[in-house]
Amino acid sequence: KSAEDSVRHFADAEVNSVVCMYECKYYKVSKISVQGSMQFSQDNPFLAMSILDGAGKVNGFDVKKGDHLILPNAVKNVELTGDMRIIVSTI
Repeated sequence: KSAEDSVRHFADAEVNSVVCMYECKYYKVSKISVQGSMQFSQDNPFLAMSILDGAGKVNGFDVKKGDHLILPNAVKNVELTGDMRIIVSTI
């Protein structure tokens, strides 16, 4: 694809939902913008999460900008609270 066809903008992505940014047969990358609280279920092998901006809690654990964490498959329900932007990757 050309650069014009490849660049996608997510600055105004929906709040309090998991928004897929890119998906192929090898991996999936999503963005989450949290304002207040949200919950979602997951059945992926894992979720690699990077806090891009802000602060809050992931399943009760404090997180802030610059933190990275992995949620294993055993964590089926994810609860996010605070005001933060997160990038989530999985296979």
